[in-house]
Amino acid sequence: MLKSHNDLVSYSNFTPSGHAFANMQRIVQRDLHNVSKTKVEELRTEFEALNLPTFGFETKAMKDKHPVPKWQIILSTAIGLFLILLMVIIAIAIPNPTTFQMFVFQGCSAISLGALGAMIPGMLHVESPYARATGAIGLVLIGWFSTPSMVDLLIAN
Repeated sequence: MLKSHNDLVSYSNFTPSGHAFANMQRIVQRDLHNVSKTKVEELRTEFEALNLPTFGFETKAMKDKHPVPKWQIILSTAIGLFLILLMVIIAIAIPNPTTFQMFVFQGCSAISLGALGAMIPGMLHVESPYARATGAIGLVLIGWFSTPSMVDLLIAN
């Protein structure tokens, strides 16, 4: 509550947007409503007394419009696991791969990591000197750029 400590912080011009604190307020409303309705109302009153937005107390969260279909989860997991299993089998079959084969293995491993991670909820943000990506593509970048042995092989040849 920044406004209540204005004398210490001196943010006299601080005015949050109308949706500020909405997610926090929704969580409080959801989790405390069954335990203590009066506590939720006390918090709302305190927000109003400080002229802070109360949008989250008044509005429920929206549901996801597009839930992930089951087939997509199964397909993504199957492709990722298949590619990883294929890489293990090829690694056993080819004990001394060429530089090109290592390059292909690295690419397939990175793509399989992305396929497995495509259905993990949440947002992953990856930044490297070469690229920026989020989500499953971010996992592909992690798989691609985290193989130092490939760089050593390319420099050696």
